Amino acid sequence: MTLTITQIKFLQDLIEKRPPYRLAGQAATFLSEHFAVGIIEGRRVEYDQLHFETAYQLLKNENLPTARVESGLRRAQSSSYSGLSEKYATVPPHKDSIAVRVASGKCRLDDVEVYTPAGTYLVANLETAMRISADRLMVVENLETFRHLEKQRWIDYGGLDVLAIFRGDTRFSTGGPPLLLNRRSEPVWAFYDFDPAGLALANMSPRLEKIVSPPAQWLITAARRAKRFDLYQDQLCQYEAGLNAIKNSEIRELWSLMKETRAGYPQEWMEACKSN
Repeated sequence: MTLTITQIKFLQDLIEKRPPYRLAGQAATFLSEHFAVGIIEGRRVEYDQLHFETAYQLLKNENLPTARVESGLRRAQSSSYSGLSEKYATVPPHKDSIAVRVASGKCRLDDVEVYTPAGTYLVANLETAMRISADRLMVVENLETFRHLEKQRWIDYGGLDVLAIFRGDTRFSTGGPPLLLNRRSEPVWAFYDFDPAGLALANMSPRLEKIVSPPAQWLITAARRAKRFDLYQDQLCQYEAGLNAIKNSEIRELWSLMKETRAGYPQEWMEACKSN
């Protein structure tokens, strides 16, 4: 009979803590009834030394770890426990995935040029992403814009080798890109939505050199026409005080434009801009 991950962890906890009893939950009741680990007494399952030894031997017989395994294993590393699910104590497959692509110039990975054609990107772990060369790092907020970055023709890369980094979402963790930025040394460009949250996120970038944004007059006209007043108003309470205190001149200028138009503008729509 195959043990579930919950049952395995329950047995490991018994072996480590040796409690006199546990509440008669599903795992405790099942293990008592099927493997004689504990004696059911009303609403609890009671244990003595013999039950702890039984729990230990049960795990040993199934080639399972008798103590909790530190989380962070790759799934391939869990193969040493033949009775253990490959998902137990392992890192979720996308936990350290960082999406990157070449925005401009030639970026190289271990002296091999990184090639990301239009509509594509490369998914790398932190260690690999650290080895990709670049003059500048550009964080992009939204996946659609990141994937189709070449359509934002107004962006002036100044002839530099620019590596674009997707900020992350429900699939690609938002924790990876900050680690990458903090461990590298290149100046950072921030390309976010034109809304209070976008400006606040941009301000958090280390070594911030540039806010990537369309020309001011085009942005004002586009924001007024789009009438996305919700992007401004819904975020105002949370971000207004912080944005008023920001010293960065580019962010302050964009914040002033936003307060003037009282509207935001999605990053995806900025590809309509034809000038830089």
